[in-house]
Amino acid sequence: MAKNDGGRERPLHESEANFARRVEYERKRRGWSQERLAALMKRAGVPVHQSAISKIERTTDRRAISIDEGLAFARVFGIPYADMLRPVEAAMSEEIDRLWTGWWEMGAVIHDAREKAAEMRIKLGELLEANEDASDLLKEVIRKQEGDVPWIGEVPDYVVKESRRLREEQ
Repeated sequence: MAKNDGGRERPLHESEANFARRVEYERKRRGWSQERLAALMKRAGVPVHQSAISKIERTTDRRAISIDEGLAFARVFGIPYADMLRPVEAAMSEEIDRLWTGWWEMGAVIHDAREKAAEMRIKLGELLEANEDASDLLKEVIRKQEGDVPWIGEVPDYVVKESRRLREEQ
């Protein structure tokens, strides 16, 4: 018997079932076909035919996985061999946590960037309102960065209007 992630006893053969489920999970997560995985295994020096991968991924009457194949699968997926023995649910939970955290953090970055952009629009609008020459200078900056775009003449008025709108919202 071996210990699972919860510390409970489990039969050793569960490790092989976990490994097989992990092969399927990792393959599908990457959008790979069984044929592509077979080609990558061959490139890794351990040829495994597509039909063998299909048999490994079956839920019943599963094909056994040799140690060399297991090591090659882990290498192809770029994850530690020991992680391949863990239940798929553990990997999914970690992936969900990583993706949710990343999404949440990016939302904060986007929020901060929007606030900073609004501050810059306000300051640019104030500069344009306070200085007659600023509109021509802004057009020069735009030409340097964007080329001679057709909307260049509309930008100063737009920025001033946006600046006023944003100041009123504050």
